[in-house]
Amino acid sequence: MMRDLMHRRFNSLLCPITLEPFEDPVVAADGRIYERRAIEDWLYREGNNNSPLTNQPLPHKMLMPCDAMRHCVAEVVEFVESMRRQFL
Repeated sequence: MMRDLMHRRFNSLLCPITLEPFEDPVVAADGRIYERRAIEDWLYREGNNNSPLTNQPLPHKMLMPCDAMRHCVAEVVEFVESMRRQFL
């Protein structure tokens, strides 16, 4: 149970497009958080007007920074690095 919770928590720190930890997270019109570069590529370079997760039409292409996610990822990275230093 704890392992599942940790797995879900860790996955929430990953962009659903790149499956990499967020560096510059943004919220799209579908309410989902994406890495800015990945969602911009999806929307502008590939010319998509739909959500990459639901395939539902997006009402607009405005992206809002998600500072809370950026801080959360930074805290986890800092924690992991401190644990690594302790045990190496």
